[in-house]
Amino acid sequence: MKKTHGVDLAPFQQQLNDKAKTYLTDIVSSIRPSTVRWMLLLAQNVFRRMFDQIVVNQDRLEQIKKIVEAKKDSVIFLPNHRSDMDFLLLSYINAFYNMELPFVCGSENFLKIPFIT
Repeated sequence: MKKTHGVDLAPFQQQLNDKAKTYLTDIVSSIRPSTVRWMLLLAQNVFRRMFDQIVVNQDRLEQIKKIVEAKKDSVIFLPNHRSDMDFLLLSYINAFYNMELPFVCGSENFLKIPFIT
């Protein structure tokens, strides 16, 4: 057993391992197609009411789409998260252009929504 300054660290190590497993379980993601379709329809209705238009640089998006489809490189989108709208729009645009949906590092608040987790 490891000891530091005469203290047995084994119980603390187990607590840390348990806490790490809990965090990893919480952040594991899976995409359910039925939920995605429902959420996209909802997003489409909401966005049509909120915005006059959503402007997308289609040339750049096509370049990104080719990279993703070729699996040559990983693509990391970095929204600024000034609002929750950033990653919602990003997911919507990816779906609209038939791109693989991104995995998003969002707020823990979203983990509390039943149909999200």
